[in-house]
Amino acid sequence: MEYPKAVQSLLKAGEDLFSYFEFPKVFWKSIKTTNPIESVFSTLKLRTRVSRRLRNKMKALHLIFITLKGSEKRFKRIRGYNLIEDTITNIKSIHKGKQYAA
Repeated sequence: MEYPKAVQSLLKAGEDLFSYFEFPKVFWKSIKTTNPIESVFSTLKLRTRVSRRLRNKMKALHLIFITLKGSEKRFKRIRGYNLIEDTITNIKSIHKGKQYAA
């Protein structure tokens, strides 16, 4: 075995690695991607880099708020967004009482 620690880690995680399969297929792409998070951080990084001279905490928070507010208009709606509430309820009922490793 070339990577024993990696194999051990995967075996320990087991079925938890594939928990996204419990969600409706319409959500899988949204669950597996980090693009929305990366997009927000890159936008903030771009704006704060230009404004190197943020004099105090409130000005920095204001800049972050305005940047995120502007970015919000470009966010894409999650496919199947109308199913989210029912899905959460179903997942909670399926997992009620189960113990999971941290």
